[in-house]
Amino acid sequence: MPDKTIIAALLENATLEAAAKQCGLSVRQLYKRRQNPDFVRQLQQAQTDALSGTVRFMQKHTATAAETLVEICENGQQEQNRLNAARVLLEQTARLTETADFAERLTALEEMAGGD
Repeated sequence: MPDKTIIAALLENATLEAAAKQCGLSVRQLYKRRQNPDFVRQLQQAQTDALSGTVRFMQKHTATAAETLVEICENGQQEQNRLNAARVLLEQTARLTETADFAERLTALEEMAGGD
C-alpha cells in the first residue's frame, strides 16, 4: 500500500482503527509503518500542511466573523447563535494560527539541529 494512501487515511480518520479499515490494513500494520522514520516525516509534513490549510481557511473567514460582531453590536440584534459562532471562529483562528506558527518554528529548529 502506498504511503500517500495510508497518510490520507490517517488524516481523514479520528482513530487508527478507522484508518486501518479504510486502507484494508490491520492496526498492527499501521503501527509497524509508523516505526519507519521516512514515513513519520511524510506524515508529519502532511499534518503540518493540513493544519496550515485549515488556518488559511479560517483566517480567510475572520472578516465575516468580525462583520457579524459589528452587525450585532450596531443593530442590537439578539442573535446569540451567530454571536457565539463569530466568537468561536475568531478565537479558534487565533489559536490555530499560533499552533501553525509554533509548528513552523519547531520544524526550522529541528532542521537546524540536523533533523534529530
